[in-house]
Amino acid sequence: MLFRLSTESMVLLYVFCFLLLIAFFALKFLLREKLGKFPYTAKESLLSKTEFDFYKQLQQALEGMDYTILIKSGIKDIVQIPKNTENKRGWLNRIDKKHVDFLICDKDLKPLRAIELDDKTHNLPSRIERDVFVDEVFRSVSIPLEHINVSSKYNLDHLKKS
Repeated sequence: MLFRLSTESMVLLYVFCFLLLIAFFALKFLLREKLGKFPYTAKESLLSKTEFDFYKQLQQALEGMDYTILIKSGIKDIVQIPKNTENKRGWLNRIDKKHVDFLICDKDLKPLRAIELDDKTHNLPSRIERDVFVDEVFRSVSIPLEHINVSSKYNLDHLKKS
């Protein structure tokens, strides 16, 4: 059974829809004005000067080899948690927002080795605890994780052999 609306009812329905549409856009405009412009600015570099210096030396050490160097890779993007794992959300939360500084991958982007560039913040108790946890995660998936202390010059010859 179809409803038939009188012409007067149709006009009222159109007016109501039109007013609703105006209210929607007005509210959207007011909210945008209230929030203002986005406060974001682009970073000059994805890496700090120290990290970039290490990155250049790492590139040089692996030159001519079929490796890809990824930076600031999230641990949740490197490891996975099997579907039927009990408390999967809890395990995921433990690795969420954690990353390694550098990840060396083969040509197919299979992770081969992770590198953490350790500055003085790695001596803080909370950071030591975090590092122990991350080390254990990588050990459990058989991906070597190497900690390298910040320096002006790095000996990375051992990476050519592994």
